[in-house]
Amino acid sequence: MNKHSYKNRSRKRVGECRKGLLLLPFIGGLFLLWYVLHATVDVVYSDYIRIINSYLPDTLDPKTFFVPDILTRIPINYPLRWINVTFFGYSVLFDRVFCILGCVLLMCSVAQYLIRERSSILIILPVMLVGFSLDKWEMLINGTGCVHFLSYGLFFYHYLVLERVFTGTQKPGDERRLCLLPWLSLLVAGPYIAQYTATLLVAYGYLAFLRNRNVDSRRLPWYGLCALVPLMLYYMSNAAATFEHTGAQDIGLLETLQQYPGFSLHFLLNGFASTLLSGSVLEDLLAAGTLTYPMVYLLGALVILLYASAVLLYFRTGQYRRTIFPMLLLVSGAGSHVLVFLSRYIFLTETYAWQSRYGLQYLPGTLGLLLIYGAAFSHFRKQYLSVHTKQGDAVRTSGEASPVNRGRAQKVQTSSGQRHALGALLGMGLSLVVLLSFTAGNCYTDKHEIDMMPFRKMYFASMADAARDYENLSDDELNLIFEYHHGPNRVRHAMDILKENQWNVFRA
Repeated sequence: MNKHSYKNRSRKRVGECRKGLLLLPFIGGLFLLWYVLHATVDVVYSDYIRIINSYLPDTLDPKTFFVPDILTRIPINYPLRWINVTFFGYSVLFDRVFCILGCVLLMCSVAQYLIRERSSILIILPVMLVGFSLDKWEMLINGTGCVHFLSYGLFFYHYLVLERVFTGTQKPGDERRLCLLPWLSLLVAGPYIAQYTATLLVAYGYLAFLRNRNVDSRRLPWYGLCALVPLMLYYMSNAAATFEHTGAQDIGLLETLQQYPGFSLHFLLNGFASTLLSGSVLEDLLAAGTLTYPMVYLLGALVILLYASAVLLYFRTGQYRRTIFPMLLLVSGAGSHVLVFLSRYIFLTETYAWQSRYGLQYLPGTLGLLLIYGAAFSHFRKQYLSVHTKQGDAVRTSGEASPVNRGRAQKVQTSSGQRHALGALLGMGLSLVVLLSFTAGNCYTDKHEIDMMPFRKMYFASMADAARDYENLSDDELNLIFEYHHGPNRVRHAMDILKENQWNVFRA
């Protein structure tokens, strides 16, 4: 076998191994499925009470579909609800599986990016662990949010398509996809379309400024328009919607910022801190006295600093010249922190920011952070090795010079090389600390949630028993057990519908 043939075969084997990365999202999905099966029982509660009263038993009733706020109700919910009722007797597990499917889809886009970048295990492992972390346990368990996972699958795919166009490796039809995908988001995105559109508009503005030769600047206004119009349509639909909020205060944003500046700051700090340690972990550590609130705020400030440093590293290490995907994720995640505040400040409860239901919204930012620091580690490592290689070449070259000139040259080379080597080592150290910190934090969160699994299952089992005996429960018990505080009669009516049709816990 000649040398050229051996190299080709080696490259082919490496390529096949890298394509094996696409299996990791499915392995992660199996982990989430294992968690859901061991932490839950198939019983309706919370938002399901509202959904049952609004859309069941006739899931195809045109009166519930052809309404002014149809986009707020997220159109894809209708066929999914019909399939669930018709074939699965209105199973919550059906929705939970779709949550997992959405998570797998979004991580498939990330895996494809890792393949494109030929990333090392040092980057792959933290990214996959964070992507399938159980910090999102509340969203996974409460299946009513399954379409939100699907929407993020669409968002991440759009970002990947834009990455291909940016790098000049686009596939046939990618430019049409950039126009079409925002319209498809009207079917699945719901309120999350806001941060998705904001991310796209920032990206197109950045591309117009950068003048990337792979992106046709004449198309950018059309891309921006195709992102903006669906957002406007959604908010026109949203204006006709009515929402149920328990515990909300009648207070405006400006009034909140002026009268409660500490609350606003603490809310954001809590949200960023929860990307390193989940809210449930923070609550337990606070209760045990291991952490104090000032320490949580400091942790949040540190994560914000890492976000800012990631932006600097993105440009400092030249990543901006060859990739845009990590920055899209970073901008999306940072925007989500702001949007969560704008939607939840009315409750004046700063710990709302670290609720598990927002783990999905914060996820893009954390993944973008890890991708940028991972690439920075590789950059600084190459820089460090390059310094040592140049020093070795300089020593060999100076050996041919006169003793006096050789000494001077060696001093200059040594001083300059040491500075560059030290800078590269510091960059490697910072990047490694960030990658290991988020890996450790999310592993700790996973351990905490796995420890909580049997207790959550016991809780759902008791809820299922109560559902079967709902006719003998008091008003307060119905509100408390089923986590729905908009009237016990609504809970009873929902259970009546399920019992009459032999659905969910009443299935034979």
